[in-house]
Order: sequence, then structure tokens, then C-alpha cells
Amino acid sequence: MGNVPATHSVEHDVRPPCAASIVSAAILAFAMASSCSAMTRVESMPVGIPGSGKGLGSAVAIYGDTAAVGAPYAQPAPFVGSGSVDVYRQVGAAWQSEAVLLPADGTFGMRFGTSVALGTDVLVATTMPQPDGSATVYTFEHTGSSWEQVDHFTGSGSVSLSGDTLALGNGAIYVRAGTGWSAQAQLAAEEGETFKSTIVDGDFALAWSSAYNNSGFFHNYAYVFRRDGGAWTREARIELGESSDFETVIPPLALSERTALISWRNVVTAYVRGSDGAWSTQGVFDPLTSAPGFGAAIALDGDRALASSPGDTVYGWLGAGTVYVFERSGGIWSRVAHVAHPAINYGNYGFGTAVALDGSSMLVGAPGAYTEAGLMGDATVLAESSGDWTPVAVLDAGNDHRAEEFGGAVALSGSTLLVGAPNATTDVPIVFGAAYVFDAVNGAWIERVRLAPSPPYGYGFGSAVALDQDTAVVGVPRVVGSDVDPAGAVYVFLRGDGSWPQQARLTGGSTEPVAFGSAVAVEGDVLAAGAPGSSNAPGHGVVHVFGRSGSIWSPQAVVEASDGADKDRFGSAMALDGDRLVVGAPNADVGIETGAGAVYLFTSVGGVWSQQAKVVAPVATKLGGFGTSVALAGDTLVVGAVDATATRGAAYVYSLSGGAVTFQTRLIPASGTAVSGRYGSSVAISESADRIVVGQPYGTSASPNGRAFVFNLAGPGWSPGTELTGTAAPQIDGDGFGTSMAMSNETVVVGAPADGRGGAAYLADIGDVIFVNGFETN
Repeated sequence: MGNVPATHSVEHDVRPPCAASIVSAAILAFAMASSCSAMTRVESMPVGIPGSGKGLGSAVAIYGDTAAVGAPYAQPAPFVGSGSVDVYRQVGAAWQSEAVLLPADGTFGMRFGTSVALGTDVLVATTMPQPDGSATVYTFEHTGSSWEQVDHFTGSGSVSLSGDTLALGNGAIYVRAGTGWSAQAQLAAEEGETFKSTIVDGDFALAWSSAYNNSGFFHNYAYVFRRDGGAWTREARIELGESSDFETVIPPLALSERTALISWRNVVTAYVRGSDGAWSTQGVFDPLTSAPGFGAAIALDGDRALASSPGDTVYGWLGAGTVYVFERSGGIWSRVAHVAHPAINYGNYGFGTAVALDGSSMLVGAPGAYTEAGLMGDATVLAESSGDWTPVAVLDAGNDHRAEEFGGAVALSGSTLLVGAPNATTDVPIVFGAAYVFDAVNGAWIERVRLAPSPPYGYGFGSAVALDQDTAVVGVPRVVGSDVDPAGAVYVFLRGDGSWPQQARLTGGSTEPVAFGSAVAVEGDVLAAGAPGSSNAPGHGVVHVFGRSGSIWSPQAVVEASDGADKDRFGSAMALDGDRLVVGAPNADVGIETGAGAVYLFTSVGGVWSQQAKVVAPVATKLGGFGTSVALAGDTLVVGAVDATATRGAAYVYSLSGGAVTFQTRLIPASGTAVSGRYGSSVAISESADRIVVGQPYGTSASPNGRAFVFNLAGPGWSPGTELTGTAAPQIDGDGFGTSMAMSNETVVVGAPADGRGGAAYLADIGDVIFVNGFETN
């Protein structure tokens, strides 16, 4: 991510008891113990201004301390798919997002931002040309601290701006009149020719036209005009060459005072005006190497010029793109520098698709660049100092983390929080999903790092997470780009000095898509990864156990059910505590009860794991989903059950003694509390085994948001305690609150992946709760 500031907001609302206080910022207040379990909302930190991107860098302009970047394929609200123009301003040494400009009458597919131009407190942008060549031209003015649209009219082609003069592609010249523009002239070509591209600088204009010669070819010409008062006079007509009617040729043009650059068929030629008003060739730019598509975009300012090669290969990446810098000395143009995108991790960036130059600053568009928000494109500001060009900012559209499903998986260890966002886009191609690490520091939660996997890549990174002190584990159940382990993978990260470097990438060795990493658990130097199978590889499921020695993780065992069968989904839920491992198989058959579900208990002696017990519901039912979720602490086991139709949900408590497992109670919320069929989708238990939380991520049509129910050990049994909720306002499809849960000491974290823009996680201290009577013992 470039130098784009985060958008911070802190908002404290008065909530009813047991609801959340909303805090959305980079630093989040950590609301701890209260008699009704006040909660704190945590979300991934927005970066930049949301709602833009996609094709960003297709057009660029720079003027002084202001940069404009077109994103014609952006999908900002309210005009989804209209395109946008992002404006950035230099403040001190940093470039900051200032505005995202949209047309007042935006429509889908208009491609606003196809061309941009900047002047003193004025910005001009166009839409994509229509089949007849027409486009809409929009002008904006900067007043005070905001940009406002002041005019729009029909034009043709790209736009060029110099002071109070505006040139359109068809040769129309406008001058600024108050806040609007008035037509000054229409530049004329020879009969039968039409201008398609026109640029202006001061009192000179450079335009391109073509004329059909009745033999299937076009003759192409460049015209130079000079303004005297309000009249424009043609000074030169330069023949460029032929093109066929199958080609779309719009040669890039650049103009600065009495020098013109014309790029024709990958040859950039300089022309200068003599004292007699005649224009003559000054030389041809030589990049001194093979430069695919050389001259695709050019820019000129005085004795300095840019010529891009967006098809250049950089570090082995095809189409990464580069820009060549040329300078004039004694009437000779020489290559003096060669620059590329500051970070290249994929091909087809197209760096150099658009270029702009203003003194010692250049702006280069790369619409194929990957950003933190995915394939959105960006633009790079480079500054010259003593002949060296250094990137000073990468301008992109930011990331509002929309639809990331942040909170799809959560883990908590002491003062560290790990949150999976399996639907997140990333700045690495073919990677979907992320995991975020937060630390509680001096009463506030701070986002430390956004974890990403090493190749080969996959989908759903962050679908499962586990955390134990300084070790973080993230599962990615579907791997892409690997012939060896399409089954999935598990990544291990180890806390370092302010960072979380990857320590290992673990696989199960299967060549089938068995969803290895769908569930993970870690404690100390032992890690378990479930491979429950997928619809394409519906095996009976296994769990791989790994052990760590030093920094090396090695396979320790492959655990499976003694009576496992296909489609059991064994390994889709797990809990690890000491030498005990509990594995859920929610689709397992129990007698004639198809899909009733089961849970298996394994113990380890000297690294050898053996099955000790198979646990089923007190009353096994068809499609019961027993084992959908599991939690284990000491001698207490909690099992969630959600049936296949999500119409019935339940949670059960069992006690462990040696290898024996005894049913203790069924957890039922306080009398009068409605329970939906998703009750039991997630469960969590405190280390002291005196608090249990049961998640219900979706409610009823009347109350669709999720809830979590706290139960407390009271004497010999369990008593319902407080009820936890996320946002107060119901969402149409629910917020998913309770999809995932974890506990550390008396603090519970609850994931709500459908909450708000991109999902959220809520934290609460449930050590001080209100008790409510009622529980069922059979």
C-alpha cells in the first residue's frame, strides 16, 4: 500500500445492556469487565478512500502538488461501474488522498476517468468515446477544501489543459470563462481529415489526423498550430506514415513550448520550432535496448521527456512495464534513466500505460498493478534528485475491506487476537483471504500485521485460525498453482520483533482436494490440521498432527476414526488441550440415523495418538450435525450440533475421566429466549472450564442478527448467563455474529463476518455476569 492515509473514525453509542459499543478505528478502545459484558467491536482498518479503483492509472496528470488518476473501470457508489478520478495532494513529503471525483449524472459503463488533465485548481476528465467519437467532458474546480463539478459538455477524444486553455481531441479549443468554458476555435485540417487527438501548451497546439486514400490505407499527419490573440494559425503539417483500416492508431503526442514529441510505430521523434516559425526534426529517442511498445505514452516538460514501454519485462515478469527518461543537452536527446514500478510481484502491470511530467516529478500509471484491494491498478510518483529518480509514493484507491468476511475465524491468546478474513482480496495475484493480528496495548487494540501466505497460493486463506502465545496458524483449504498439494495447506507464523514472519508451510501430502486446513488447532509445539474432504474428494476425513523441534515442524501422526466412512466430515472441527485431541465428524452415521454426527477423543502418549472414545448425542437424530463445533478445557468437553437443514441446533456438555466420556447437560438459553436452527454453530470454553459460550450466527426472519449465549458453572451444573449481541440495528441477512468464537481466560472473541462493510469481531470480558435460572439435564 502506498502513502495513502487511513480513514479514522471513533464513535461511541449508548447501547442497551449486553450490546456492543461500536469503535471503528486503527486503535480500538478495549472495554473490559462489566456486569453485562460490554463488548468492543474490532474491524480491519480501512486504508485510503473507499469506493474507487479498477483500472486506476489508465490516465494520469500531475500539476505542482496535485495528482489526478483516472479509474475508468471503478465501481463506486452510487453510480456502480461509472468510473472515477482519484485526486491526491502532496502535503510535506507525503502524498495523501484528497477526493474521489464522480460525475453528477453518472451511469453504468460510462468510463469516467478515461482522460484527465490538471491546472491551477481545475480538473478536467472525460468519459469513454461513443461509436461516433463523442464523449462527455466534465470540469471540476477546487475551492476551499473540496472539489466541485462546475460544468459538463459534449466533446470528442482526450483532453489537454494549459492555463486557461482547454483542447479536446477533435481540435476544439476552449478558454476558461468564470467557472465554465467557452469555445474559442475549431482547429482545421485538410479536407477529408478529422482530428482525433489534440494537445495544447501555451500558445501552441499539436494535433493528429488521418485521411483515407481509397486503397485501404490511411495517411497520418501531425499538425502544429500557433495562437496569436484569439486566432489559431497552422504552422506545420508533418507526414507520419500509413496505417490500415484494421488498426486503431492514435499516436501519443507531447508538447512543451517550442518542442513537440510524436510517437509513431514505436519511434519517438522530437521536433523544434526555429526562429523563422518552421518546425524541423531534432532527433529520434534511442532507449539503447529492446523496449516492447516503446513510446506507448510520452510526456515532455522543457528539456526532459518520458517515453514508456509498458510491455517491458522486469525481473522476469512479462508486461511489468518501464519508463525511459530522456534529457536534451546541446540539441541532443539522450537516455538518462530507466524506472519501473517499485514493487513488482506479477506480470502485466502495464507500468507506463499513462505518464505525466512536471519539472522534477513524474507520475506513472499501472492499471494492471495489484494493490491491497486486489487488481485495482495504481500510479507511482517519482522524484528526481541528482539524476536519480526515486519513488516517493504509490497512489492507489485504498481498501475498505468490503466483503472480506473478517471474523470468519477467530483465535485469542492472552492479549493477542488473530482474525481470519477468508474472502479478502490481496496485493498478490491468485491469493484470496487474509489474517490479521491485533495486540492489546495499554487498554487499546492495535492492528499489527496483515498475514499473507507464501506460494503456491490458494483460496480461503484465513478460513481457519489458531493461536497459542507467539505461534499463529492459518489454514487455506484450497491451493492454486501446485501439482503437489491441491488438498490445501496450513501456514505457521512466529511472532518476531514487531513482525510475524512465516515459519512453515505444512501440507498433508494428498493429491486430492481434501480441504486440508479447514480446521486447525495448536498448543505449544503440537499442531493439528483437519482434512475433512470436499465435494470433489469426499473421503472419510483425517487429521494430521505435527510436532515442532526448534523451528522445524515434522509430521507426527495421521489420526482417523476407527469406524470412519466417506462424507463423515471427520476433521471439520477440532480442539486440542494438552495430550487430548477432540475431532468432530458432523456427518457421521450413528446406527440408522444418517448424518447424526459424532465426536472422537484421542490421547497422546509419547507422541503416539490413539482413539479413546466415540461420543454421540444423548439422542442421536437423522442429519443432526453433532460435532459441528467442539471446545475442550481440562475435563470438560462442549459439542455443538446443527442439523443439515439448519432448523435445529443444540449444545452439549460432557465430562472426561481417563478415556471415559460422560454426558453432563444440554445447554439451553434462559427461558423465553428464542433459539434458531444455527444455535451451536460455534462453541468456546474458558481455560478454567467455568464459562461456556454458544454461538448462533443467524436468527429468525424477524430478528436475523446473530447472538452468543454465555453459560456459567454454578455448583454441580451450568446456568444460563448473559446474552451477547453485535450491532444493535438488524441487518437484512443478519450479521453472522457467532460464526466463530474463541476464549482466553475470561475474554471471549466473537466473529461476525457479515457485520457492516467487511465483517467484524467483538471482544468482551464475561468474568462478571448475571446468572439466570434454568438448564436441562437430559
